[in-house]
Amino acid sequence: SKGRLLEVDTPRRLYREPRTLAAFLAFGRANLLPEDGHLLAFRYEEVHLGGPLEALVLERREVRGEVLCRVRLPQGEAWVRLEGSPGERVRLGLAQIRRFPMEELS
Repeated sequence: SKGRLLEVDTPRRLYREPRTLAAFLAFGRANLLPEDGHLLAFRYEEVHLGGPLEALVLERREVRGEVLCRVRLPQGEAWVRLEGSPGERVRLGLAQIRRFPMEELS
């Protein structure tokens, strides 16, 4: 953000419903996947097992007491919070996903 004001709102809304990619990224790590000229953005804690997305677990790490897995989705790779093992196929769902124009990445 280079010292610029990105958005003005409550902390809760800025975290959950940011209007810009820069504001979304200012509040922590996120997964960004390309789709049709947009970026799909979500946080690892917004992913749950048992959804419509097929994924392959590539890597497993323990970070600050949490298990995080790097998974391959049709759109690319993402980090998610789940108990999985490399090579395991899982089905995932997203509690929340945001779409931002690809131009906001530059």
